[in-house]
Amino acid sequence: MNRPTHIPGKPFIGKTKDILADPILFSAKLALENLPLVSVKLPGRTLYVTADADIVAEILVKEADKFSRGANYKRLALVGGNGLITSEGEFWKRQRRLAQPGFHKERINGFLKTFIQLAEDMDARWDKMKGQNIVMSDEMSRFTLKAVGITLFSNDIEAEHPDFPQYIRALLRFINLRHYQMIRFPIHWPTPSNKRFRKQLDYLNSIIYNQIDRRESSGKEYHDLLDMFLSQIDEETGEQMSREHIRNEFFTMVAAGYETSSVALTWTWYMLNQEPKYAAKVYEEMDRVIGSGPVLPEHLPQLVYTKMFVQETMRVYPPVFAIPRSIKDDMELGGFQLKGKQPILITLYGLNRNPAYWNNPEEFNPENFSEEAKQKRHKHAYLPFGSGQRMCIGSEFAMYEIMALLAVLARKYRPKPRPGYVPKMLASIATNVTEGMPMILETE
Repeated sequence: MNRPTHIPGKPFIGKTKDILADPILFSAKLALENLPLVSVKLPGRTLYVTADADIVAEILVKEADKFSRGANYKRLALVGGNGLITSEGEFWKRQRRLAQPGFHKERINGFLKTFIQLAEDMDARWDKMKGQNIVMSDEMSRFTLKAVGITLFSNDIEAEHPDFPQYIRALLRFINLRHYQMIRFPIHWPTPSNKRFRKQLDYLNSIIYNQIDRRESSGKEYHDLLDMFLSQIDEETGEQMSREHIRNEFFTMVAAGYETSSVALTWTWYMLNQEPKYAAKVYEEMDRVIGSGPVLPEHLPQLVYTKMFVQETMRVYPPVFAIPRSIKDDMELGGFQLKGKQPILITLYGLNRNPAYWNNPEEFNPENFSEEAKQKRHKHAYLPFGSGQRMCIGSEFAMYEIMALLAVLARKYRPKPRPGYVPKMLASIATNVTEGMPMILETE
């Protein structure tokens, strides 16, 4: 049985230094230069990396039961607890069943007016800031956190706690750094970074439990996701969610729901500035579909080219740069024999640049997402929301949230990067950008 190409690296440390230097680019380069599958030496283990859609389909769909979430998700559980992102097995299935009704198509359609109203509120804010320097990622986090808080939990978390996003980012960054550390001190050791982590986590927990307690004591029904978590009984088990489990899902929905959308929006504003030829088609479509009047919910599905532009942005700058898994036992994958109990990484950044699926993959071109192009492409070549049974539950929510913000603001504003600024992706649970994307808020 064949084994994949192996990259040994240096004694003991393997390729750890290369990964630490730039996890996004290194993993993608490694996979694309050694298709379809490569293994690389790390301290005490072998890491498999792929950017091949056939192998990705096996990992996420066809052979999904042969993989676990792995050590990365166990570390993420330090923040998110045993929530939808980190849990596995029957418990995960139960939690998914409980949360699924909150993201049915009818409910998402009911959120569109809220998304548009929040975008109009952002317009009023930006109208007072014309010509000023802004940090685009902060602005987009402000919008997406409001959208998640109000639609799913009937509470404007951003207004009550404007520092909420920076604490979440700090916690996720801490967890991401632990993924790559050669020596990890136990989380209960009183090191400066561990103490800071505990303080930040305690602060966020106090906010979340306060939200839960206020709802329980209010005696009111809001018919939102938090009400569902508090009242819904699993038909198969007859159990309700515990307070801790509600906290975990609340945190998961807020963190995942606002951060990835914020990243996608931040890079979309950048590409609207960098790609004027394609941006002009976005503006033309908005003028044709919406005109000079207010944005209405029925306008959003009609912005076909605008959605293609966003999808292409997410291809070039994916909000999540990789999907990790762990191989349960020795197995065959893609014609290769792999060792059990070892990590395997799907590099989405590499997958999105694999020339087998994309013409001129380094070039930005929204036509990659025309109906004709999508029909011809391997369906596992583009996975911004994952695939299989663990596909992101909020994928449609995120896309409409993004489209509503752009429909309102992109007709009027033309932000441009600060002179001399060159953005770079930063590896984290959700990818971030250096300096938060400093831009000058100009109008058309």
